Amino acid sequence: MPGVVTAAYPADLGAPDPRPWITAECGKLVTRDSYIIVSGPPDSLALQGEFVFIDRAGHVLLCFAY
Repeated sequence: MPGVVTAAYPADLGAPDPRPWITAECGKLVTRDSYIIVSGPPDSLALQGEFVFIDRAGHVLLCFAY
């Protein structure tokens, strides 16, 4: 699909990967269209958090920092 960037979730980040629960609750297509922004110092995993934007048909359903 043109314009879509697919990247693996970095395993070395402190925040847990939310893709499994997004897929379980919303399906694979919604997971594909959602995105995550991880913030915090890369050398201090316990201080990292993430903002999860679940995009369904162009509408953000959920946005939170974990």
